Amino acid sequence: MNDRIYGSIDYYRKNTDDLLAVVDVVAGTNFTNEILTNVGSMTNEGLEIELSYIAIDKKDMDWRVGMNFTTNRNEVTKLTQVEDPNSPGILVGGISGGIGNNVQIHAVGHPTFSFYVYEQQYDASGSPINAGALRDRENPDFNGDGVVNALDRYSSLDAFVDRNNDGVINEDDRYIYEKPEPDFFMGFSTDFSYKRWSTAFNLRAEFDRYTYNNVNSQRGNFQSVPTNGSSTNLNSNFLETGFTNTSVEQFLSDYYIEKADFLRMDYFNVNYNFGKILNETMSLSMGVNVNNVFVLSDYSGIDPEVVGGIDNSIFPRPRIYSINLNVTL
Repeated sequence: MNDRIYGSIDYYRKNTDDLLAVVDVVAGTNFTNEILTNVGSMTNEGLEIELSYIAIDKKDMDWRVGMNFTTNRNEVTKLTQVEDPNSPGILVGGISGGIGNNVQIHAVGHPTFSFYVYEQQYDASGSPINAGALRDRENPDFNGDGVVNALDRYSSLDAFVDRNNDGVINEDDRYIYEKPEPDFFMGFSTDFSYKRWSTAFNLRAEFDRYTYNNVNSQRGNFQSVPTNGSSTNLNSNFLETGFTNTSVEQFLSDYYIEKADFLRMDYFNVNYNFGKILNETMSLSMGVNVNNVFVLSDYSGIDPEVVGGIDNSIFPRPRIYSINLNVTL
């Protein structure tokens, strides 16, 4: 088509060895029980497709379109010098709330920074069950024994799935659930000009990505409201859960992991070139630009595009409007 279409297709597979990781060591062999050493291996595999199209190429009109599609999958292939079948992996991904809670893990056979969580259980209305909360607020004495005690409240076994069926909820019931990095990336850009007018915009989308909503887990329960007179907002997620307290298991619940697919317009601009002015001695052009135009997503947080997969931000990304004036002498 007279060189109107061009592009590329790339497939890659990269094996990376000697990645740094903090690992446990045998007692007495070092001055610490953990050391930073080169033990990790990882594989990345993906496909990249890029396509550009010149839709119109005339003297007074030009229109160009660009599209790209990328898929990537990474997998941890090694974590220790000596295999340990009893080790789940290396805990990472510290969160706000509790002390020393990590919601992610590097585990052999899984993507990096996979979420490592408890499986939440839900009541008949579809609401997540809160361990320690009353089973019936209108009738606190749920079992009718005349005393409101632990038997009238939900237990951890009510709130979370006992995945190994040992009758208790503990670390052994955590499981690997999804990963923060998307499986698919897509992009679309276009620029169009007609005589002295020109316009351009860029769209970007990510699919099959997941985010841990740390704002909801930390602030979406009544226990987060201070009693010392300081001011802290209760997150609106409380209206959906009714959580009155939090436990380590609740912070690490898969309830807070949300699908965070999105479509974002990064920028949009319109320009007009006035050409030569002031007796042909000066050139003038003017443009209007908008950055971070919009984002479409079902994610309940402020912004679905979170680096690392843990969202503990309460400040939105700014939308910027600007007017540019360019004078050339």
